[in-house]
Amino acid sequence: MGVCRYCGQSAGWFRDVHESCAASAREGCEKVSSVITSTVVEKLTPPPEHLDNNDWYLSFATQVWSEVKPILDQVASQHKIPADDFHQAIARGWSVGAETVSLKELLCPDRLAAMSNFYRVMGLTQQEMCDTDGYAAMCYSVLLWSLMVYGDPTPIANIGEHPFNLMSDEIPLILFDRVVYSVETVNRSYQGGYGGASVQVARGVYYHFGGFKGERIDTATLKQIDGGAMLFTTKNLYFGGAHTTFRISYEHVLSFRPYPDGIEVFRDNASSKPEVFTVVNARPSCGWFLFNLTHFLAQPETRALYGKPRKA
Repeated sequence: MGVCRYCGQSAGWFRDVHESCAASAREGCEKVSSVITSTVVEKLTPPPEHLDNNDWYLSFATQVWSEVKPILDQVASQHKIPADDFHQAIARGWSVGAETVSLKELLCPDRLAAMSNFYRVMGLTQQEMCDTDGYAAMCYSVLLWSLMVYGDPTPIANIGEHPFNLMSDEIPLILFDRVVYSVETVNRSYQGGYGGASVQVARGVYYHFGGFKGERIDTATLKQIDGGAMLFTTKNLYFGGAHTTFRISYEHVLSFRPYPDGIEVFRDNASSKPEVFTVVNARPSCGWFLFNLTHFLAQPETRALYGKPRKA
């Protein structure tokens, strides 16, 4: 006889759960995640008079957690939620909340510190949260804030080593180490036929007169060229693969088109073709981030701002 992992009672032959217990636990986990999401969105906004140090943010996050935890403990007890499921539920709730906040408005470091300390006081580690969509959106959003609002990305943009030689007046912002580079190609074909009538000129021989009513059909496809790393700086986009390495200046780009997992670049050149950079295993917010990043940096006033030599 198996024992139900939720209630601890007999589950019957060859079974280890009651369906009713499993359904109740799933319902409870949804409630837990919902409470955490609402907390991240609505309660983790530091007041203007806070102290600018990590101890204050830790204390603030601890206070918020102490207010929420009794509610979650009651839900967990009522629905008999196992500890592992509860842990996953609060992680999922934090990720959804962090993504919601980060995509709604640019994230300032104050809000970032409060949200980061909150997942820590809940018993979640940075290593496990790095794999969530919310954490990625949070990092993207605060980097955009450092560029668009603060005007100095150097405290946020810390990418470590990269394989590119940069110019002296540009700042590296973010590196994607698994990117597929493709170029759009157009295959052209025609279909159709004669649109006129037929006249018999001899036995079994007909003459078709009238114009040829053909229709041109263009089919666009992406041809994968190479795979490698892509670096964004304040002045250029760099790509380095096994066979292709190049740099694209933002001022030479005519337009950008967002993709869910990347960005399309159309250079200001009569013979250029759309180039697509696809981030492998991209997070849902990746396309949103890349479009806003490149569109902002392509503005002339932005190039003037970040085109100055860096201070020593």
